[in-house]
Amino acid sequence: SALNASTRATETVLSTPGSRVKLMVIPTNEELVVARETKRLLENSRN
Repeated sequence: SALNASTRATETVLSTPGSRVKLMVIPTNEELVVARETKRLLENSRN
């Protein structure tokens, strides 16, 4: 949908002001997180 396309790579609130819950899109980069954690674990395993 147009709303989905316009919210890519940005933090966005999707819920309406009267909603009981706040629904948000929070962009992440899982590949970068996995790479950094792998690097950290490999560096620590050498010590």
